[in-house]
Amino acid sequence: HRDLHSFPTRRSSDLDTQGRHSFRRLREFAAFGWQPLDEMYLNWVGYFSATEKEALYSPAFQEQVRGRNSGDFLRGLFDRGAALDPVSRLGYVDLFSFLCCNCLEYSDRMSMANSLEVRCPLTDHRLIEFALHVPDSMKLSGFQTKWVMKEAMRKILPHEILHKKKVGFNPPLPDWINRELQPLIARLLAPEVIRKRGIFRPAGVARLVSEHAENKRDNALKIWALLMLEVWQRLYLDREPEDSVQESFRAALAQPRG
Repeated sequence: HRDLHSFPTRRSSDLDTQGRHSFRRLREFAAFGWQPLDEMYLNWVGYFSATEKEALYSPAFQEQVRGRNSGDFLRGLFDRGAALDPVSRLGYVDLFSFLCCNCLEYSDRMSMANSLEVRCPLTDHRLIEFALHVPDSMKLSGFQTKWVMKEAMRKILPHEILHKKKVGFNPPLPDWINRELQPLIARLLAPEVIRKRGIFRPAGVARLVSEHAENKRDNALKIWALLMLEVWQRLYLDREPEDSVQESFRAALAQPRG
């Protein structure tokens, strides 16, 4: 989109984004770590479990999607990589899903939007083909990830680069949702809006928002997903002009927070 000024611009480093995210990840690992590899992965990368979807969907929409499963795409990738060792199998699934459909797509969109040419040398097909044949013991050594890569670069890169903690590109959603985005959530996820769409139960959406606001549960990713779905519906189902949608966002964000 052309105008991004409607959204909060505070840097991630300005807010503490680690606490609730870490608790959420620990909770997910405890809940799903005992499952088979494919189901554990699906629950790890997914925002909503099957039980949560069932509680959130309206009866009519639930009937419409009965028999369909959004995880079948990833399960198919796990089946295709069944002959690989566990670590390589996970990498294979990531390669054909998260890497191409998320990381590369988003980096391309955001870099182009800011007139930047981004290159991804580690996605060279010859390097990926080689990596898929490297034994998992050389990729993961104890709790040391990317072991073989770090060993190969040991005499080339300084120690502080090789062992620097991973830094992602996630915005501070938990804080945005409880602060700057409150008026937008109140407008886009209002009970009457949810009821009119007919996809979700208004009470279920309200529960996600209240749990997050009261610090009972980190529902940031779920609320963000619902927000973006509503934005998409306004643009592509309701055919609202982009400028009109953005103007409504600016008006909502200008309102004092409750």
